[in-house]
Amino acid sequence: MKPYYPLLLKTALFEGISADDLDTLHRCLNFQVQKYQKDEAIFLESDVITKFGIVLSGNIIIVKDDVYGKRSIISNIIPGNLFGEAFALSHQKMSSVSAYAASKSEILFLDAGKILTLCEALCPFHTRLVHNIMRVIAEKNIFLNEKIKLS
Repeated sequence: MKPYYPLLLKTALFEGISADDLDTLHRCLNFQVQKYQKDEAIFLESDVITKFGIVLSGNIIIVKDDVYGKRSIISNIIPGNLFGEAFALSHQKMSSVSAYAASKSEILFLDAGKILTLCEALCPFHTRLVHNIMRVIAEKNIFLNEKIKLS
């Protein structure tokens, strides 16, 4: 069992998935953990995104720079939360925002293509993961619509 499994098992993405199943998913999906220093770019606007991240430690900011160089912080991503999934799972794949480590951070990256392609064994927990990612995206979409309504 990897040291970050307890955090993952508490996230909406891995809801209903056991530690043993997570171990199998780890191998099947080729989890990749990367470390970032404060202010280091994770991805930049117009980068092609094929993987999305889950913050394991630290925090990530999602920013949008306007044509005048003014930077707006769109979101602050804390441990256990996802980022980049909308780009990684879309046909567009080109990011319209940038992501930076706001502090020393560790991120687990998941390949969107591997998540959407069910393995040969058709594991029920892989199917559960697909359902979970759809729910996470839907809930973020609802939250964004509510945020716009309140603005």
